[in-house]
Amino acid sequence: MGRVGAHDGFSFLLFSYTGYKIAPEQVDKPEKIGFSQGIRSIFLKEMETTNQRPPIPDVFEEFTNQFLRDVKNSLSTEMVLTHFYFQDLSQYFKLLGEQKSGEILEELKSVIQAHLRPYDKLYVLNSRSFLTFCPDCRLDIVKSRFDEVIFQVNHLIIDYEIKFLEFTEPLDSFQPVYEKLLKAHF
Repeated sequence: MGRVGAHDGFSFLLFSYTGYKIAPEQVDKPEKIGFSQGIRSIFLKEMETTNQRPPIPDVFEEFTNQFLRDVKNSLSTEMVLTHFYFQDLSQYFKLLGEQKSGEILEELKSVIQAHLRPYDKLYVLNSRSFLTFCPDCRLDIVKSRFDEVIFQVNHLIIDYEIKFLEFTEPLDSFQPVYEKLLKAHF
């Protein structure tokens, strides 16, 4: 749908209930929004009581927490993390729009997912970085799975680089993983 308006959370809530998009300049001036008197009074009351914006979730922290939970749940000391780093597709995304861009990303995910076992995990960090976590697996097996993978969406063949990180000991922190990812330059 695109950006709803101000980032105070209430404008999104208001959009969810009413279907009206709110421009950022309208949030401070509810009389310009054009809602009914009832909605306007709710909006004004919420504006008075809400002086703080909700905290923006730390996506990296959410990812690391999920990854560490997956490591602990794997009950294995042999684990492989695979990092797919795709070419910059922003020029295509600008031309194709949001829906087609989403379809391209979904296709990339489905190609990777086709080479994973049911209990392997796929993490999408951004449009260029996808990670897979393969518990109870050795490096040579994971390399053979992704040996000759070609990412083709319609007529577009997408270039990528791939890095493998093997872990043979339990992880209590994401720090060693992060350091290895930083050292594994593309």
